[in-house]
Amino acid sequence: MGERVVVAGAGMVPFAAAGANASGIAGGAIRSALDDAGIDVELVDQAVASHVLGDPAAGERALARAGLTGIPVSNVSNGAASGSAALFHARQALLSGEAQCVLAVGFEETVECSTPTSELVRRCITRLDQAAGHLGIGDETFARIAVKARAHGARNPYALHREPLSLDEALAAPLMGGRLRRSYVSGASCGAAAVVICTPRFAAHHGIRDEVLLAAHALEIDDCDSDTRAAGAELVGGTTRRVAERAYESAGVDPADVDVAEVHDCCVVDELISCAALGLCAEDDAERFVRAGANTYGGRVVVSPSGGLLSMGHAPGAAGLAQVCELAWQLRGQAGARQVPDARVALQHNGGPGGAIAVAILRRKT
Repeated sequence: MGERVVVAGAGMVPFAAAGANASGIAGGAIRSALDDAGIDVELVDQAVASHVLGDPAAGERALARAGLTGIPVSNVSNGAASGSAALFHARQALLSGEAQCVLAVGFEETVECSTPTSELVRRCITRLDQAAGHLGIGDETFARIAVKARAHGARNPYALHREPLSLDEALAAPLMGGRLRRSYVSGASCGAAAVVICTPRFAAHHGIRDEVLLAAHALEIDDCDSDTRAAGAELVGGTTRRVAERAYESAGVDPADVDVAEVHDCCVVDELISCAALGLCAEDDAERFVRAGANTYGGRVVVSPSGGLLSMGHAPGAAGLAQVCELAWQLRGQAGARQVPDARVALQHNGGPGGAIAVAILRRKT
């Protein structure tokens, strides 16, 4: 059983279109997280800031504007897994005894273009073809994932894309190459999210709510070859599976215990492959899992109730921490119209092929 820490506060600002004037949004997320935790800024021992497009000192400036000065500050840039990497290091500071209360904030304040990069498009085309060739996954299944994401996002006031998407609209979206349609892939966005974590002792001393625990967190560099093998080889990402197994073991749970999950879905096929790798469905059952609605409300597990990256847009510095905010609210019963009934165990998955993969398990305190 892994050592646990308390998720004391969660804060986010609404995600905005790429190129929006988003200066200072990190401060809004920080203040929201501190208010949610019910603590003053002076009680924070350390801070970790994640961002990909900002300059090396962007974290210091954002934290200084929020009043966090005179404490150790680290900047993390780890691609799609940047937000998770920030939380990983914040948790390590608590478990090492170096800190009692740490803030992790992730943000992207300016993004030049909302069109997916050519590298992302190339990778998505490869993985779509792989899934279709290896399992016979059809276009309608891919489209249903996009439709589900937008239906969830319509309930989320923080999501960039809140307009519902019909199955016909998803299937009629322009092709970007191969079988990849524009509706199948997320674009860039601006956004910020922050999480305050602390030790149980700190929470008890300061009267902080402690009903949500970060029960486990595992992070590993991806073996990029494991997700780009030729048709006929194992489809499931080996790194995601390994990281998930470590997280499950550390938290003392298994996939059947998971009620709600935020899965890194920059492309519909990434959600499909990741759900199998995370054990939320069997690889040979992935298409039925989607078509039967087992990935949404009333099904086996609610996948990305926030709407995921397909609805939030992809702000890589903020994405992982935005997922944790959503799951903390779900476990507290504070998710409003998107609340998963009686959610007790939550899983967060962040990152992509060729970079880092992170899996966190959050639990409601029993």
